[in-house]
Amino acid sequence: MDGLHRRRAARGGRGFVTDLLLRGGYVVDPSQGIDALMDVAVVDGSIAEVAPEISVAAAAQVIDVSGRVVTPGLIDAHVHLEGFGGDTPALGHRMVAQTGVTTVLDMGTSMDRFIDGLRAHGAGLNVAALLGTSFAFPPGLTDLSETDIRSALEAEGAKGALGLKLLYGP
Repeated sequence: MDGLHRRRAARGGRGFVTDLLLRGGYVVDPSQGIDALMDVAVVDGSIAEVAPEISVAAAAQVIDVSGRVVTPGLIDAHVHLEGFGGDTPALGHRMVAQTGVTTVLDMGTSMDRFIDGLRAHGAGLNVAALLGTSFAFPPGLTDLSETDIRSALEAEGAKGALGLKLLYGP
């Protein structure tokens, strides 16, 4: 007995067993070895079943995703969520989410502005951040000591930064 039929049996054999059915999408999930046209059943906010054909009779809502790619949330390891030139913090969250990305690493931000933006607008994503050198050190500084770097890492690390993005060179 598959998962959907077990849930139907547990509910006395009646009622919807799938909250949402994504029907006929091209499913790409390398972790599961799936690369084919499939239906995806969602129950209680989690993927319950992926199969070539799932009965629409068991679904409370059906969305035809024919001609679309269905994939687990993607990771973008280099984003600038607040944009350039002092744009509104958290500006990029909606854009990133609309592309299927669920986890990001912001590559160089002011932790204070970044955290203020998350508090004001929310994230809706899994977000990690690196402190940007332009926010940690005065403009034009070309000679950083190990003490300068450690100081910045400690101060911003206490605010949540995972590290420091350094952009120096000839």
